[in-house]
Amino acid sequence: MIRKIGRVLEDHIEKIVLIIVGILCTWLLMTRVIFSPNVVPYDNEGKTINVKPSQIDGFIETEARNSLQQRRNTGTIKIEPYESRTSDFLALLEQPVRNINTNLNAPNPMGIQKKVVAKAVYNLPDDIVGSVTNVAMEYIRAAAYIPTSTITLDNSYEEDTSEPNNLDLIIVEAEYDIAGLCDRLYEVFIDDVYEPEYRDPCLAKPIFATVNLQRRELTGKGTWSNWQNVRQPMTNPYGDLFDVIEDIEDLPPGGLELRLLQLDDREIQINLLQPEGYQIASAKEELFPPRLHRKYLDALDDEEREERRLAREEEIEDRDNSRDNRRNTRSNTGIGMQGNTRQNQTQRTRGGRNSTRGGATTNLYDTAATGRTRNRRDQEDELDTYTGLQEEELSPVEEVYFDLEDILITYETDFAKMSEPLVFWAFDDTVEPFKTYQYRIRLGLLNQIAGKKANDLILWSDFSNTTETVEIPGMTYFFAKSIKEAAKTINVTVCKYILGYWYSENFSVAQGEAIGSLVEIEKEEESDSRSRLTDDRITVIATDEFIEPDEIDYNTGAVMVDVVAVNDYMEGRNTLETRNYYDMLYSYDGLNIEHMPVNSKYWPQNMLRANSNVSKQLRDEKEPFKEFGSNDRLRDRATRRDDLYGNYGNLPGSNRRR
Repeated sequence: MIRKIGRVLEDHIEKIVLIIVGILCTWLLMTRVIFSPNVVPYDNEGKTINVKPSQIDGFIETEARNSLQQRRNTGTIKIEPYESRTSDFLALLEQPVRNINTNLNAPNPMGIQKKVVAKAVYNLPDDIVGSVTNVAMEYIRAAAYIPTSTITLDNSYEEDTSEPNNLDLIIVEAEYDIAGLCDRLYEVFIDDVYEPEYRDPCLAKPIFATVNLQRRELTGKGTWSNWQNVRQPMTNPYGDLFDVIEDIEDLPPGGLELRLLQLDDREIQINLLQPEGYQIASAKEELFPPRLHRKYLDALDDEEREERRLAREEEIEDRDNSRDNRRNTRSNTGIGMQGNTRQNQTQRTRGGRNSTRGGATTNLYDTAATGRTRNRRDQEDELDTYTGLQEEELSPVEEVYFDLEDILITYETDFAKMSEPLVFWAFDDTVEPFKTYQYRIRLGLLNQIAGKKANDLILWSDFSNTTETVEIPGMTYFFAKSIKEAAKTINVTVCKYILGYWYSENFSVAQGEAIGSLVEIEKEEESDSRSRLTDDRITVIATDEFIEPDEIDYNTGAVMVDVVAVNDYMEGRNTLETRNYYDMLYSYDGLNIEHMPVNSKYWPQNMLRANSNVSKQLRDEKEPFKEFGSNDRLRDRATRRDDLYGNYGNLPGSNRRR
């Protein structure tokens, strides 16, 4: 028995020791820490008492409360009202280095004496900037990569931050005599300054602060609204840096010095004067300034006509070759002597001569003709190859790109040495369908001496002339084409613009029915790529083939109210003409009734133009989207910058021309 107990103790000796140690530690914690016998003396209202460590905080708090209440009751303490120090805090932020002693002199080991002079006073004319000229405007509607979030320097305009969507864009450009401005600034800050200490070449360098684009809208009463500033486009990554701030006091913290450092950068100046804008997704559209956009479209049409002409000629040549081959086959295939005799007669009739070479009979006429034909085809192939290369290098479209390069500002452009006026432009991506606008534009030069004589932060040029009027077409139209008199139903064609192309659908509309509805598109084959319609926005995955949308929402928001017969007269050339037709009455809100003739003969001019334009564009061949960045020939400034800084002698041809 004893041996058995000893074996158990031997097997569990570690556990027994741990239990004993745990009990001992618990006893020490309870008796020496939680219920500690240690006390400290504490002076409580003149009496010394022994207090445990766990009670010392409570005694101090109680004594402080009692003392504070006693002082309140006796009036020996006064509570001051709260005084805000916000202004002092903001002053510290605005002038973080205000306590630095600026009178300290830098070490002068060479002993050079510095002449202290007063601040210079420059004679800066109010009209020093001058005026802008040759304003032009262009309207572009296309599918483009629209940003899906706010574009900043950290969140750049890329494929991941954009998606294809409809774009209505106005581009306004103008010219400016930048070399003349440089001469005037040089005269003010250098030539007209007598004391050499006052001459400052940095002030003679033009730094533009903003391009101010303004527009006005034609109201329903036939009058124009007041001029309003147009905000920066969604693709602008610089936030409010280009916004119009005219008073130096309205600048954010950092003041004029910080604004000068921000704007005095060639990349900033390039994106201010010649912003890049949107990446166009439509295959047959490109973003050019107004002077080149129409030329680009005309050149594109010329190339397409030339391609169609060449395709027709190739088709005719293939057809002729096929006919010749069939004729030769019939002539060379004979039955017995009759076929050979007919062939010999044909050869003699054509003046053909036979020659025997090594026992073989050869038709010299056919051989010569075949040789000439082969040589001519070889020459034509060589000519086509040469012509193709020549067109590739000097095609009308490429000429437009060369013209663009001639007006672009580069990282090596010297404003003072520019022989041609500076071309600058601005965008308006906030236009709305069915509205009419006019524009004007001006340049704002940063006043680098603002605050010394006046607080005008921007020195303005004169406004340009007002542009021509532009009416933004709608993205949805419907046309009443015909009527079924018995049922009083109207055949209405609804057209909708989606991602660069027009689509149309016919609807039979009766009284009280909505005009247009959601239509599913039938497709012949299923594709791995998909497009979907969500909240009037179609998301398309780019492929090598054009992807039709799965469904199109043709809802116009209008409801047909009634059909009425119209019998009136229209003034003709020499007499009054009788008109008999039906009018479709419809309404968008149930209150205002509008009407449309159910016959294109009686449509108003604006409806006829809209129907003609839409019908023409409905015939356009649908092509897949260009990938994001495919039109970077317009956006090669970074490459030019790398070439300039990396290899100064290896500049692109356009820069060499400049």
